[in-house]
Amino acid sequence: MDGRSGRRGQWALPVPQPERPLPDGVERVRHHQPDDRRRLQHVRTPAVLPPGHVVTTAVPQAKPELESQPQPRGARWSSALRLLGQTAAVLLLIVVVGLAALAILVPRITGSVPLTVLTSSMEPGMPPGTLAVVRPVDPADIGVGDIVTYQIRVDRPGVISHRVVAVAIGADGRRLFTFKGDNNSAVDPERVVAAQVMGRVWYSIPGLGFVNTAVAGDARAWLVPTLGGVMIGYALLLVIRSVAVSGVRGTSHGRRRRAAPAVRASRSARRARPR
Repeated sequence: MDGRSGRRGQWALPVPQPERPLPDGVERVRHHQPDDRRRLQHVRTPAVLPPGHVVTTAVPQAKPELESQPQPRGARWSSALRLLGQTAAVLLLIVVVGLAALAILVPRITGSVPLTVLTSSMEPGMPPGTLAVVRPVDPADIGVGDIVTYQIRVDRPGVISHRVVAVAIGADGRRLFTFKGDNNSAVDPERVVAAQVMGRVWYSIPGLGFVNTAVAGDARAWLVPTLGGVMIGYALLLVIRSVAVSGVRGTSHGRRRRAAPAVRASRSARRARPR
C-alpha cells in the first residue's frame, strides 16, 4: 500500500514502533546535537547507581607541551654552535694527545731519541725547530739516501743529522759514510765511521722541536705526567658531558613518544563521537 490512504494524493502518518526492551543495567539516553538531530546512545551503568544517573567515560588528554614542536631558529643555531664547539674540542684533544705520543711516548717505548733541528742545513724537509726522532740502526743497514744522525767526535755530545750520499769500504774493511745537508752545496768535510753513527731519523715533526727543547731536562720529569693527566681528565669530562646530554634528550624524546598514543586516542575518540 506504500503507506498511502484510500484517498488519492494523501499520505498516512507513520506508525510509531515500540522500543525494544533493554537488558538490566542499561539506560536509554537521548542527546541533542547542535543540528537538532537526535541520536540514541546506550550507556551501561552499574546496578548500584540510583535511577536517573548515567556513567560517562573520558579519554585522557595529553598535555600540549609534550607534543613535538619545531625549535625556534635561535635554538637551532645555539645547538649547532654547541655541537661545533664540542667537535672542535675533541679534535684538538686528539691532535694534542697524538703529538704528545709521537714526541714522548713512542720514543720512550722504542728506545729512540727525540732531537731538535737547530740549523737550516736540511731545509726544506727539516727546517729549524723540527723534532727528529732518531732510532738505533745497524750501520750495515744504512744506504744512500738515508738521513742519519752521527756524532762529530766519538763519545762527544755534538751530533749532526745529514743525508748519506756515498758509502765506501776502507782499507781496514770498515764502512765509511759521506754526508751532505740538503741545503748545503758541499759534502761534510770528514767521512764518518760506523762507531760515530747514532741512528737513522725515523720520523720528523716540524715545529715540535721547540716544545721538546722547552721541556728538556728536569722539566720533562713533572711536566709530561701533568700534561697527560690534564688531557685524560679533559677527555673524561667530554665523555661524561656527552652521555649526560644524550640521556636528557632521550628522556624528553621518550616522554613525547609516550604522550603520542594518548593524543591519537583522543583524536580517535573525537572522530568516533556520534553526530
